[in-house]
Amino acid sequence: MNIFALSSGKGPSGIAIVRISGPQTLDICKSLTGEKNIKATKINLGKFIEPKNKKVIDPEAILLWFPKPNSFTGDDLAELHIHGSNAVISYLLKVLSDQKNCRLAEPGEFTKIAFQNNKIDLIKAESIGDLIHAETELQREQAANLVQGHASKYYENLREKLVKSLSYIEAKIDFAEDDLPGSVLKEVQKSIKQVHTDIKQILEDQKVGEKIRDGFRISIIGDVNAGKSSLLNLLAKRDAAIVSEEEGTTRDVVETYLNIDGYPVILADTAGIRKAKNKVEKEGIKRAIKKAKEADLTLVMIDVSKKTINSDVKKLINKDCILVFNKSDLSKTMNRSSIHKAIRHEGGVSRRLFLAYATSLSYIPFIGCSTLARHNPRFSNYPFSLGIASGDPDSNSVVLWTRLAPKPLDPDGGMPTEPIAVKWQVAEDEAMRKVVASGTEIATPQLGHSVHVEVNKLKPDRWYWYRFTAGNEESGIGRTRTLPQTESKPGRLTFAFASCQSLEQGYYTAYERMAQDQLDLVFHLGDYIYEYKSGNQGQVRLHHGKEIESLAEYRVR
Repeated sequence: MNIFALSSGKGPSGIAIVRISGPQTLDICKSLTGEKNIKATKINLGKFIEPKNKKVIDPEAILLWFPKPNSFTGDDLAELHIHGSNAVISYLLKVLSDQKNCRLAEPGEFTKIAFQNNKIDLIKAESIGDLIHAETELQREQAANLVQGHASKYYENLREKLVKSLSYIEAKIDFAEDDLPGSVLKEVQKSIKQVHTDIKQILEDQKVGEKIRDGFRISIIGDVNAGKSSLLNLLAKRDAAIVSEEEGTTRDVVETYLNIDGYPVILADTAGIRKAKNKVEKEGIKRAIKKAKEADLTLVMIDVSKKTINSDVKKLINKDCILVFNKSDLSKTMNRSSIHKAIRHEGGVSRRLFLAYATSLSYIPFIGCSTLARHNPRFSNYPFSLGIASGDPDSNSVVLWTRLAPKPLDPDGGMPTEPIAVKWQVAEDEAMRKVVASGTEIATPQLGHSVHVEVNKLKPDRWYWYRFTAGNEESGIGRTRTLPQTESKPGRLTFAFASCQSLEQGYYTAYERMAQDQLDLVFHLGDYIYEYKSGNQGQVRLHHGKEIESLAEYRVR
Protein backbone atom coordinates (compact mmCIF):
# COMPACT_ATOMS: atom_id res chain seq x y z
CA MET A 1 0.00 0.00 0.00
CA ASN A 2 1.18 3.52 -0.82
CA ILE A 3 0.39 6.53 1.37
CA PHE A 4 0.32 10.26 0.71
CA ALA A 5 -0.24 13.42 2.74
CA LEU A 6 0.17 17.17 2.67
CA SER A 7 3.46 17.70 4.55
CA SER A 8 3.46 21.49 4.55
CA GLY A 9 0.96 23.83 6.14
CA LYS A 10 -2.48 24.42 4.72
CA GLY A 11 -2.78 27.00 1.96
CA PRO A 12 -2.80 29.49 0.60
CA SER A 13 0.98 29.66 0.34
CA GLY A 14 3.63 30.10 -2.31
CA ILE A 15 4.60 26.43 -2.25
CA ALA A 16 2.98 23.32 -0.80
CA ILE A 17 4.64 19.91 -0.41
CA VAL A 18 2.84 16.59 -0.78
CA ARG A 19 4.68 13.39 0.16
CA ILE A 20 4.13 9.90 -1.31
CA SER A 21 5.74 6.73 0.08
CA GLY A 22 5.36 3.06 -0.83
CA PRO A 23 6.42 0.37 -3.35
CA GLN A 24 4.55 1.96 -6.33
CA THR A 25 5.67 5.52 -5.64
CA LEU A 26 7.78 5.77 -8.80
CA ASP A 27 4.96 4.46 -11.01
CA ILE A 28 2.53 6.99 -9.53
CA CYS A 29 5.02 9.80 -10.19
CA LYS A 30 5.48 8.68 -13.80
CA SER A 31 1.71 8.74 -14.36
CA LEU A 32 1.44 12.23 -12.80
CA THR A 33 4.28 13.72 -14.86
CA GLY A 34 4.08 11.70 -18.07
CA GLU A 35 7.85 11.26 -17.76
CA LYS A 36 9.52 7.84 -17.93
CA ASN A 37 13.01 8.97 -16.88
CA ILE A 38 12.74 10.47 -13.42
CA LYS A 39 16.11 11.26 -11.84
CA ALA A 40 16.72 10.18 -8.28
CA THR A 41 17.70 12.81 -5.68
CA LYS A 42 17.58 15.47 -8.39
CA ILE A 43 15.20 18.32 -9.11
CA ASN A 44 12.73 17.23 -11.79
CA LEU A 45 10.98 20.28 -13.30
CA GLY A 46 7.71 19.89 -15.16
CA LYS A 47 3.97 19.79 -14.70
CA PHE A 48 1.53 17.49 -12.93
CA ILE A 49 -1.44 16.12 -14.84
CA GLU A 50 -4.42 13.92 -14.06
CA PRO A 51 -3.53 10.51 -15.59
CA LYS A 52 -7.07 9.77 -16.93
CA ASN A 53 -8.07 12.92 -18.78
CA LYS A 54 -4.62 14.61 -18.99
CA LYS A 55 -6.02 17.68 -17.28
CA VAL A 56 -3.24 19.90 -15.87
CA ILE A 57 -3.12 20.02 -12.09
CA ASP A 58 -0.17 22.45 -11.86
CA PRO A 59 1.71 23.72 -14.94
CA GLU A 60 4.92 24.48 -13.05
CA ALA A 61 5.94 22.03 -10.38
CA ILE A 62 8.92 20.17 -8.93
CA LEU A 63 9.33 16.45 -8.23
CA LEU A 64 11.98 15.01 -5.88
CA TRP A 65 12.44 11.22 -6.02
CA PHE A 66 14.21 9.24 -3.21
CA PRO A 67 14.60 5.48 -3.85
CA LYS A 68 14.72 3.18 -0.82
CA PRO A 69 16.53 2.86 1.54
CA ASN A 70 17.88 6.41 1.14
CA SER A 71 14.72 8.20 2.19
CA PHE A 72 13.08 9.43 5.37
CA THR A 73 10.77 6.40 5.63
CA GLY A 74 13.23 3.81 4.32
CA ASP A 75 10.74 3.01 1.50
CA ASP A 76 10.49 4.67 -1.92
CA LEU A 77 9.49 8.29 -1.32
CA ALA A 78 8.66 11.31 -3.47
CA GLU A 79 7.98 14.96 -2.73
CA LEU A 80 5.64 16.93 -4.99
CA HIS A 81 6.27 20.70 -4.78
CA ILE A 82 3.23 22.60 -6.08
CA HIS A 83 1.68 26.05 -5.86
CA GLY A 84 0.06 26.27 -2.46
CA SER A 85 -3.48 27.36 -3.25
CA ASN A 86 -6.28 25.41 -1.61
CA ALA A 87 -7.67 24.51 -5.04
CA VAL A 88 -4.38 23.02 -6.35
CA ILE A 89 -3.76 21.10 -3.12
CA SER A 90 -7.29 19.66 -3.02
CA TYR A 91 -7.18 18.62 -6.68
CA LEU A 92 -3.82 16.86 -6.33
CA LEU A 93 -4.92 14.99 -3.20
CA LYS A 94 -8.10 13.87 -5.00
CA VAL A 95 -6.07 12.59 -7.97
CA LEU A 96 -3.73 10.66 -5.67
CA SER A 97 -6.64 9.09 -3.79
CA ASP A 98 -7.96 7.76 -7.14
CA GLN A 99 -4.70 5.88 -7.79
CA LYS A 100 -4.66 2.14 -7.20
CA ASN A 101 -3.33 1.06 -3.79
CA CYS A 102 -2.92 4.66 -2.71
CA ARG A 103 -4.55 6.21 0.36
CA LEU A 104 -4.31 9.24 2.63
CA ALA A 105 -1.77 8.69 5.42
CA GLU A 106 -2.83 8.63 9.05
CA PRO A 107 -1.37 11.29 11.39
CA GLY A 108 2.28 10.47 12.05
CA GLU A 109 2.30 7.46 9.71
CA PHE A 110 5.39 8.58 7.76
CA THR A 111 7.33 8.80 11.01
CA LYS A 112 5.89 5.46 12.15
CA ILE A 113 7.14 3.74 8.97
CA ALA A 114 10.57 5.36 9.42
CA PHE A 115 10.70 3.92 12.95
CA GLN A 116 9.61 0.46 11.77
CA ASN A 117 12.31 0.51 9.10
CA ASN A 118 14.98 1.45 11.73
CA LYS A 119 15.61 4.82 10.12
CA ILE A 120 14.99 6.58 13.43
CA ASP A 121 14.68 5.50 17.07
CA LEU A 122 11.68 6.11 19.31
CA ILE A 123 13.17 9.26 20.88
CA LYS A 124 13.73 10.85 17.48
CA ALA A 125 10.27 9.78 16.33
CA GLU A 126 8.65 11.56 19.27
CA SER A 127 10.92 14.61 19.02
CA ILE A 128 10.03 15.13 15.34
CA GLY A 129 6.43 15.64 16.43
CA ASP A 130 7.60 18.04 19.16
CA LEU A 131 9.68 19.99 16.63
CA ILE A 132 6.71 20.28 14.26
CA HIS A 133 4.45 21.61 17.01
CA ALA A 134 7.06 23.83 18.72
CA GLU A 135 5.68 27.31 19.45
CA THR A 136 8.45 28.77 21.63
CA GLU A 137 12.22 28.99 21.28
CA LEU A 138 12.83 26.61 24.19
CA GLN A 139 10.44 24.05 22.68
CA ARG A 140 12.27 24.30 19.35
CA GLU A 141 15.69 24.03 20.99
CA GLN A 142 14.73 21.01 23.09
CA ALA A 143 13.16 19.16 20.14
CA ALA A 144 16.08 20.01 17.83
CA ASN A 145 18.59 18.53 20.30
CA LEU A 146 16.58 15.32 20.52
CA VAL A 147 16.19 15.08 16.73
CA GLN A 148 19.97 15.34 16.38
CA GLY A 149 20.32 12.26 18.57
CA HIS A 150 22.03 13.86 21.58
CA ALA A 151 19.84 11.99 24.06
CA SER A 152 20.00 8.72 22.12
CA LYS A 153 23.81 8.74 22.21
CA TYR A 154 23.74 9.37 25.95
CA TYR A 155 21.29 6.52 26.59
CA GLU A 156 23.29 4.18 24.37
CA ASN A 157 26.40 4.97 26.40
CA LEU A 158 24.53 4.05 29.62
CA ARG A 159 23.41 0.81 28.01
CA GLU A 160 26.98 -0.07 27.03
CA LYS A 161 28.14 0.51 30.62
CA LEU A 162 25.42 -1.80 31.96
CA VAL A 163 26.19 -4.52 29.40
CA LYS A 164 29.88 -4.31 30.23
CA SER A 165 29.18 -4.52 33.97
CA LEU A 166 26.87 -7.51 33.40
CA SER A 167 29.55 -9.33 31.42
CA TYR A 168 32.07 -8.90 34.27
CA ILE A 169 29.54 -10.16 36.84
CA GLU A 170 28.69 -13.20 34.70
CA ALA A 171 32.41 -13.91 34.25
CA LYS A 172 32.92 -13.77 38.02
CA ILE A 173 30.04 -16.24 38.55
CA ASP A 174 30.97 -18.64 35.73
CA PHE A 175 34.70 -18.64 36.41
CA ALA A 176 34.86 -18.22 40.16
CA GLU A 177 37.69 -20.73 40.43
CA ASP A 178 39.90 -18.57 38.19
CA ASP A 179 40.30 -15.90 40.86
CA LEU A 180 39.49 -12.82 38.85
CA PRO A 181 41.01 -9.65 40.37
CA GLY A 182 38.96 -8.13 43.17
CA SER A 183 39.40 -4.73 41.58
CA VAL A 184 37.12 -5.84 38.72
CA LEU A 185 34.05 -6.04 40.94
CA LYS A 186 34.95 -2.73 42.62
CA GLU A 187 35.03 -1.07 39.20
CA VAL A 188 31.71 -2.73 38.32
CA GLN A 189 30.15 -1.46 41.54
CA LYS A 190 31.45 2.05 40.86
CA SER A 191 30.16 1.98 37.29
CA ILE A 192 26.68 0.78 38.31
CA LYS A 193 26.41 3.46 41.02
CA GLN A 194 27.29 6.12 38.44
CA VAL A 195 24.70 4.76 35.98
CA HIS A 196 22.10 4.78 38.77
CA THR A 197 22.93 8.43 39.55
CA ASP A 198 22.74 9.34 35.85
CA ILE A 199 19.33 7.66 35.48
CA LYS A 200 17.96 9.53 38.51
CA GLN A 201 19.22 12.77 36.98
CA ILE A 202 17.57 11.91 33.66
CA LEU A 203 14.25 11.40 35.43
CA GLU A 204 14.62 14.78 37.18
CA ASP A 205 15.49 16.55 33.92
CA GLN A 206 12.53 14.86 32.23
CA LYS A 207 10.23 16.88 34.48
CA VAL A 208 11.79 20.02 33.04
CA GLY A 209 11.37 18.70 29.51
CA GLU A 210 7.72 17.95 30.13
CA LYS A 211 7.08 21.52 31.27
CA ILE A 212 8.84 22.92 28.22
CA ARG A 213 6.86 20.64 25.91
CA ASP A 214 3.42 20.78 27.54
CA GLY A 215 3.51 24.21 29.14
CA PHE A 216 3.92 25.67 32.62
CA ARG A 217 0.51 26.03 34.33
CA ILE A 218 -0.30 29.08 36.44
CA SER A 219 -3.65 29.65 38.15
CA ILE A 220 -4.89 33.01 39.41
CA ILE A 221 -7.08 32.51 42.46
CA GLY A 222 -8.53 34.72 45.17
CA ASP A 223 -11.55 36.58 46.49
CA VAL A 224 -14.33 37.91 44.24
CA ASN A 225 -13.50 41.22 42.54
CA ALA A 226 -9.90 41.07 43.71
CA GLY A 227 -8.69 41.86 40.18
CA LYS A 228 -7.92 38.35 38.88
CA SER A 229 -9.40 38.91 35.42
CA SER A 230 -7.68 42.29 35.12
CA LEU A 231 -4.36 40.65 35.94
CA LEU A 232 -4.98 37.97 33.30
CA ASN A 233 -5.73 40.63 30.68
CA LEU A 234 -2.65 42.60 31.70
CA LEU A 235 -0.32 39.61 31.34
CA ALA A 236 -2.00 38.43 28.13
CA LYS A 237 -1.95 42.01 26.72
CA ARG A 238 -5.51 41.57 25.44
CA ASP A 239 -9.07 41.33 26.74
CA ALA A 240 -9.06 37.57 27.30
CA ALA A 241 -11.50 37.69 30.23
CA ILE A 242 -14.57 39.82 30.97
CA VAL A 243 -13.94 42.50 33.60
CA SER A 244 -16.84 43.98 35.56
CA GLU A 245 -17.48 45.72 38.87
CA GLU A 246 -20.22 43.15 39.50
CA GLU A 247 -19.06 40.41 41.86
CA GLY A 248 -18.87 36.88 40.56
CA THR A 249 -18.47 37.82 36.86
CA THR A 250 -16.08 34.92 36.24
CA ARG A 251 -17.92 31.63 36.70
CA ASP A 252 -15.72 29.20 34.76
CA VAL A 253 -11.99 28.76 34.14
CA VAL A 254 -10.66 31.09 31.42
CA GLU A 255 -7.26 30.06 30.00
CA THR A 256 -4.85 31.95 27.80
CA TYR A 257 -1.50 30.85 26.36
CA LEU A 258 1.65 32.96 26.77
CA ASN A 259 5.25 32.80 25.62
CA ILE A 260 7.46 34.17 28.40
CA ASP A 261 11.20 34.09 27.71
CA GLY A 262 10.71 31.00 25.54
CA TYR A 263 8.68 29.12 28.17
CA PRO A 264 5.14 28.10 27.15
CA VAL A 265 2.81 29.29 29.91
CA ILE A 266 -0.87 28.42 30.36
CA LEU A 267 -2.44 31.13 32.52
CA ALA A 268 -5.86 30.43 34.05
CA ASP A 269 -8.34 32.91 35.52
CA THR A 270 -10.76 31.34 38.00
CA ALA A 271 -13.98 32.11 39.84
CA GLY A 272 -13.74 34.18 43.02
CA ILE A 273 -13.59 32.23 46.30
CA ARG A 274 -16.51 32.94 48.63
CA LYS A 275 -19.60 31.30 50.07
CA ALA A 276 -21.46 30.22 46.94
CA LYS A 277 -24.91 31.73 46.36
CA ASN A 278 -26.12 29.25 43.72
CA LYS A 279 -25.23 25.92 42.08
CA VAL A 280 -23.48 27.51 39.09
CA GLU A 281 -21.21 29.63 41.25
CA LYS A 282 -20.54 26.69 43.58
CA GLU A 283 -19.38 24.60 40.60
CA GLY A 284 -17.18 27.49 39.43
CA ILE A 285 -15.51 27.72 42.84
CA LYS A 286 -15.01 23.95 42.88
CA ARG A 287 -13.27 24.15 39.50
CA ALA A 288 -11.16 27.07 40.68
CA ILE A 289 -9.79 25.15 43.67
CA LYS A 290 -9.19 22.08 41.49
CA LYS A 291 -7.30 24.17 38.92
CA ALA A 292 -5.17 25.69 41.69
CA LYS A 293 -4.21 22.22 42.98
CA GLU A 294 -3.24 21.08 39.46
CA ALA A 295 -1.19 24.21 38.72
CA ASP A 296 2.58 24.40 38.88
CA LEU A 297 2.21 27.80 40.49
CA THR A 298 -0.68 29.79 41.95
CA LEU A 299 -1.06 33.55 42.12
CA VAL A 300 -3.16 34.40 45.17
CA MET A 301 -4.85 37.79 44.68
CA ILE A 302 -5.36 39.82 47.86
CA ASP A 303 -7.72 42.80 47.83
CA VAL A 304 -6.07 45.09 50.40
CA SER A 305 -8.95 47.56 50.27
CA LYS A 306 -10.96 45.13 52.39
CA LYS A 307 -10.64 45.07 56.17
CA THR A 308 -9.81 41.38 56.35
CA ILE A 309 -8.53 38.58 54.18
CA ASN A 310 -11.07 35.96 53.16
CA SER A 311 -10.49 32.91 55.41
CA ASP A 312 -11.02 30.54 52.44
CA VAL A 313 -8.36 32.48 50.49
CA LYS A 314 -5.94 32.24 53.44
CA LYS A 315 -6.11 28.45 53.19
CA LEU A 316 -4.74 28.66 49.65
CA ILE A 317 -1.56 30.49 50.75
CA ASN A 318 1.57 28.37 50.99
CA LYS A 319 5.32 28.69 50.41
CA ASP A 320 4.99 27.79 46.72
CA CYS A 321 2.51 30.52 45.78
CA ILE A 322 3.02 34.16 44.85
CA LEU A 323 1.01 36.77 46.71
CA VAL A 324 -0.33 39.58 44.54
CA PHE A 325 -1.61 42.61 46.45
CA ASN A 326 -4.13 44.73 44.58
CA LYS A 327 -6.13 47.90 45.17
CA SER A 328 -3.61 49.34 47.61
CA ASP A 329 -4.63 52.80 46.43
CA LEU A 330 -8.10 52.17 47.87
CA SER A 331 -6.93 50.79 51.22
CA LYS A 332 -7.50 52.88 54.33
CA THR A 333 -7.21 50.17 56.93
CA MET A 334 -4.50 47.80 55.77
CA ASN A 335 -0.81 48.41 55.19
CA ARG A 336 2.16 46.15 54.41
CA SER A 337 2.68 45.36 58.07
CA SER A 338 -0.93 44.45 58.79
CA ILE A 339 -1.14 42.29 55.67
CA HIS A 340 2.01 40.48 56.65
CA LYS A 341 0.67 39.93 60.16
CA ALA A 342 -2.63 38.55 58.83
CA ILE A 343 -0.85 36.10 56.58
CA ARG A 344 1.67 34.96 59.18
CA HIS A 345 -1.16 34.39 61.61
CA GLU A 346 -2.30 31.69 59.23
CA GLY A 347 1.15 30.12 59.47
CA GLY A 348 1.87 29.93 55.78
CA VAL A 349 4.40 32.53 54.63
CA SER A 350 7.59 33.72 56.27
CA ARG A 351 8.87 37.30 56.26
CA ARG A 352 11.60 36.56 53.77
CA LEU A 353 9.28 34.72 51.38
CA PHE A 354 6.82 37.58 51.66
CA LEU A 355 9.45 40.14 50.69
CA ALA A 356 10.79 38.02 47.85
CA TYR A 357 7.47 37.08 46.29
CA ALA A 358 5.46 40.24 46.79
CA THR A 359 7.55 42.17 44.25
CA SER A 360 8.13 39.47 41.64
CA LEU A 361 5.00 39.47 39.46
CA SER A 362 6.86 40.01 36.20
CA TYR A 363 8.86 36.83 36.81
CA ILE A 364 5.98 34.51 37.50
CA PRO A 365 7.25 31.49 35.48
CA PHE A 366 10.25 31.03 37.75
CA ILE A 367 9.68 32.23 41.30
CA GLY A 368 8.80 29.52 43.80
CA CYS A 369 8.86 26.71 41.26
CA SER A 370 11.29 23.82 41.26
CA THR A 371 9.84 21.90 38.30
CA LEU A 372 11.71 24.02 35.75
CA ALA A 373 15.03 24.08 37.58
CA ARG A 374 18.16 22.39 36.21
CA HIS A 375 19.46 19.93 38.77
CA ASN A 376 22.71 19.01 37.02
CA PRO A 377 23.95 22.20 35.35
CA ARG A 378 27.34 22.69 33.70
CA PHE A 379 29.23 25.94 34.30
CA SER A 380 31.83 27.72 32.19
CA ASN A 381 33.79 28.62 35.33
CA TYR A 382 33.59 28.12 39.09
CA PRO A 383 30.07 29.32 40.02
CA PHE A 384 30.81 30.28 43.66
CA SER A 385 33.30 33.00 42.70
CA LEU A 386 31.52 35.53 44.97
CA GLY A 387 31.88 33.29 48.00
CA ILE A 388 29.30 32.42 50.64
CA ALA A 389 27.93 34.25 53.67
CA SER A 390 25.61 33.94 56.66
CA GLY A 391 23.74 36.36 58.86
CA ASP A 392 20.48 37.46 60.53
CA PRO A 393 20.84 34.88 63.33
CA ASP A 394 18.54 34.17 66.23
CA SER A 395 18.71 31.45 68.87
CA ASN A 396 17.64 28.62 66.55
CA SER A 397 18.09 29.86 62.98
CA VAL A 398 20.44 31.63 60.57
CA VAL A 399 20.27 32.79 56.99
CA LEU A 400 22.79 31.42 54.48
CA TRP A 401 23.61 33.24 51.25
CA THR A 402 25.43 32.72 47.98
CA ARG A 403 25.12 33.74 44.35
CA LEU A 404 26.02 31.70 41.28
CA ALA A 405 28.34 33.77 39.08
CA PRO A 406 30.89 31.93 36.89
CA LYS A 407 31.71 35.32 35.31
CA PRO A 408 30.98 37.82 38.11
CA LEU A 409 31.79 40.91 36.04
CA ASP A 410 29.23 40.04 33.36
CA PRO A 411 25.77 41.64 33.85
CA ASP A 412 24.16 38.18 34.20
CA GLY A 413 27.10 36.69 36.08
CA GLY A 414 27.76 34.34 33.17
CA MET A 415 24.62 32.35 34.01
CA PRO A 416 21.90 31.07 31.65
CA THR A 417 18.36 32.45 31.72
CA GLU A 418 16.96 29.46 33.59
CA PRO A 419 16.50 28.49 37.24
CA ILE A 420 19.20 26.33 38.84
CA ALA A 421 18.80 23.93 41.78
CA VAL A 422 21.33 24.61 44.55
CA LYS A 423 21.83 22.14 47.41
CA TRP A 424 22.94 23.24 50.87
CA GLN A 425 24.17 21.50 54.05
CA VAL A 426 24.69 22.58 57.64
CA ALA A 427 26.89 20.50 59.93
CA GLU A 428 28.16 20.53 63.50
CA ASP A 429 31.76 19.96 62.40
CA GLU A 430 34.10 21.56 59.91
CA ALA A 431 34.60 18.25 58.08
CA MET A 432 30.83 18.26 57.29
CA ARG A 433 30.37 14.72 58.62
CA LYS A 434 27.66 15.53 61.20
CA VAL A 435 25.05 17.12 58.92
CA VAL A 436 22.09 18.48 60.91
CA ALA A 437 20.16 20.24 58.12
CA SER A 438 20.08 20.13 54.34
CA GLY A 439 17.86 21.02 51.43
CA THR A 440 17.57 22.47 47.94
CA GLU A 441 16.84 26.06 46.92
CA ILE A 442 16.09 27.41 43.45
CA ALA A 443 18.35 30.17 42.12
CA THR A 444 16.40 32.18 39.55
CA PRO A 445 17.78 34.55 36.89
CA GLN A 446 15.35 37.26 38.04
CA LEU A 447 17.10 37.40 41.44
CA GLY A 448 20.59 37.21 39.92
CA HIS A 449 20.79 33.46 40.70
CA SER A 450 21.21 34.37 44.36
CA VAL A 451 20.26 31.93 47.09
CA HIS A 452 18.86 32.80 50.53
CA VAL A 453 18.32 29.87 52.88
CA GLU A 454 16.56 30.27 56.23
CA VAL A 455 17.83 27.35 58.35
CA ASN A 456 15.69 26.57 61.39
CA LYS A 457 15.69 24.13 64.32
CA LEU A 458 19.31 24.79 65.24
CA LYS A 459 20.66 24.82 68.77
CA PRO A 460 21.30 28.15 70.52
CA ASP A 461 24.78 29.62 70.98
CA ARG A 462 26.46 27.10 68.69
CA TRP A 463 29.00 27.21 65.89
CA TYR A 464 27.91 25.57 62.65
CA TRP A 465 29.56 24.96 59.30
CA TYR A 466 27.82 25.10 55.92
CA ARG A 467 28.35 24.76 52.15
CA PHE A 468 26.49 24.87 48.83
CA THR A 469 26.53 22.53 45.82
CA ALA A 470 25.37 23.22 42.26
CA GLY A 471 25.78 20.42 39.74
CA ASN A 472 29.28 19.00 40.25
CA GLU A 473 30.60 22.24 41.77
CA GLU A 474 30.98 22.72 45.50
CA SER A 475 31.48 25.94 47.44
CA GLY A 476 33.98 26.49 50.21
CA ILE A 477 32.93 25.73 53.79
CA GLY A 478 31.66 28.66 55.82
CA ARG A 479 31.18 29.11 59.55
CA THR A 480 28.20 30.67 61.31
CA ARG A 481 26.79 30.93 64.81
CA THR A 482 23.39 31.11 66.44
CA LEU A 483 22.51 33.60 69.16
CA PRO A 484 22.13 32.57 72.81
CA GLN A 485 18.65 32.02 74.15
CA THR A 486 16.71 35.18 74.87
CA GLU A 487 16.68 34.67 78.64
CA SER A 488 20.40 33.81 78.88
CA LYS A 489 23.01 36.22 80.23
CA PRO A 490 26.39 35.72 78.54
CA GLY A 491 29.33 36.77 80.68
CA ARG A 492 31.14 38.20 77.67
CA LEU A 493 30.25 39.49 74.20
CA THR A 494 32.83 40.32 71.53
CA PHE A 495 31.60 42.15 68.50
CA ALA A 496 32.69 44.51 65.73
CA PHE A 497 30.97 46.86 63.38
CA ALA A 498 31.76 48.10 59.88
CA SER A 499 30.46 51.43 58.70
CA CYS A 500 30.43 53.32 55.41
CA GLN A 501 33.29 52.23 53.21
CA SER A 502 34.15 53.22 49.65
CA LEU A 503 36.33 50.58 47.98
CA GLU A 504 38.51 53.20 46.25
CA GLN A 505 39.38 55.09 49.41
CA GLY A 506 41.06 52.46 51.52
CA TYR A 507 42.29 48.90 51.87
CA TYR A 508 40.06 48.09 54.86
CA THR A 509 42.49 45.64 56.45
CA ALA A 510 40.25 45.55 59.50
CA TYR A 511 38.23 42.89 57.75
CA GLU A 512 41.20 40.53 57.84
CA ARG A 513 41.52 41.10 61.58
CA MET A 514 37.79 40.57 62.07
CA ALA A 515 38.07 37.22 60.30
CA GLN A 516 40.96 36.16 62.57
CA ASP A 517 39.31 37.14 65.86
CA GLN A 518 36.74 34.97 67.57
CA LEU A 519 33.94 37.50 67.27
CA ASP A 520 30.47 36.70 68.49
CA LEU A 521 28.76 39.22 66.22
CA VAL A 522 29.49 41.65 63.38
CA PHE A 523 27.22 44.58 62.56
CA HIS A 524 27.33 46.14 59.09
CA LEU A 525 26.25 49.79 59.26
CA GLY A 526 25.90 52.10 56.31
CA ASP A 527 26.91 51.75 52.67
CA TYR A 528 29.62 49.63 51.15
CA ILE A 529 28.65 50.13 47.48
CA TYR A 530 28.44 53.61 45.99
CA GLU A 531 26.72 54.50 42.75
CA TYR A 532 29.28 56.91 41.30
CA LYS A 533 31.76 55.94 38.59
CA SER A 534 35.43 55.12 39.10
CA GLY A 535 37.99 57.91 39.59
CA ASN A 536 36.75 59.97 42.53
CA GLN A 537 38.85 61.96 44.98
CA GLY A 538 40.98 59.99 47.39
CA GLN A 539 41.44 57.09 44.99
CA VAL A 540 43.60 54.30 46.34
CA ARG A 541 42.50 51.52 44.02
CA LEU A 542 40.07 51.11 41.13
CA HIS A 543 36.67 49.51 41.21
CA HIS A 544 34.80 48.06 38.26
CA GLY A 545 32.16 49.90 36.28
CA LYS A 546 30.64 53.23 35.51
CA GLU A 547 28.01 55.12 37.46
CA ILE A 548 25.32 52.70 38.60
CA GLU A 549 21.97 53.22 36.88
CA SER A 550 20.52 49.69 36.85
CA LEU A 551 20.28 46.53 38.93
CA ALA A 552 22.59 44.70 36.51
CA GLU A 553 25.27 47.39 37.01
CA TYR A 554 24.80 47.18 40.77
CA ARG A 555 25.43 43.44 40.70
CA VAL A 556 28.83 43.73 39.01
CA ARG A 557 30.13 46.58 41.23
